[in-house]
Amino acid sequence: MKKSMILIAMMVMTNLAVSLPVKITKKILKNGVTAHECTFITGNVNYRLNFHSTLKDDREYIKGIGLMGGVSAKRFSKRGWWYGPNGFLKLNVWGKNIFKMPVTYKSDDGVIEFTFSEGNKTVKIIFRAQENDDKLFMGIDFSESPQRGVMKLTCYPGNMLKKYPEKRDRYANTAKRSIQWQKKVSRIKLEKDEYWIYYEDRKFDTSKSTYFSTCALLYNPNEVKAVNLLVSSYAIVTEVLFSPDKQNYNFILWEFPGRKNAKCLEAMKSLEINFN
Repeated sequence: MKKSMILIAMMVMTNLAVSLPVKITKKILKNGVTAHECTFITGNVNYRLNFHSTLKDDREYIKGIGLMGGVSAKRFSKRGWWYGPNGFLKLNVWGKNIFKMPVTYKSDDGVIEFTFSEGNKTVKIIFRAQENDDKLFMGIDFSESPQRGVMKLTCYPGNMLKKYPEKRDRYANTAKRSIQWQKKVSRIKLEKDEYWIYYEDRKFDTSKSTYFSTCALLYNPNEVKAVNLLVSSYAIVTEVLFSPDKQNYNFILWEFPGRKNAKCLEAMKSLEINFN
């Protein structure tokens, strides 16, 4: 990732100029489940969204959205943001899990948009990518004030090694500190100037193979109510609390398949970010 300035200006992503192919494949599985893969081919770091859909009463539902990064169109990391169809992202608002709502989805050049709706309430999740870029933009739009709105993002940086805890050493890094995993996990509230997070495992450098990846998140601190980290020795969960007086939110996601941890952290620290 090269040193760059990210002009976020509330990160209004509708202004992004994109002309990027999105490859979509579908496969029918058992019990009426359809597996979907939506791939952004950027020419730098490619991104793939995975989700499984089912039909009920002529309406479509998905359990979640998985995310993978890759440096080729065929090989993607299954480490970093959780890739499985249950999803790296969970979102509750208005006392409802949005993945219990019917969903529609559509794609255009460089854009995939999911619309979850129930009654007169809707939540849109929009993913965008740009040519020759290493980032994935994610916008979340609510039709009305996101009362009791909470999003949880889950990652497994480096390698999973579920049965070998002695081989893991998870960290979440911000501009101000490095937070090591806790045996007794508690919420760690981030300060307003800790608006990017780089997730890594210091016992496993992902430069070994593009099958492995660390990951990162950037959010606009002027939009959210609060952000908390829960850093365990296995999963790292980032909890975003939505502000009840805002309806539009913007995030940037990274995966770093096959890239050296220290260089990725250095690149995150070098970002120049302007929130307008």
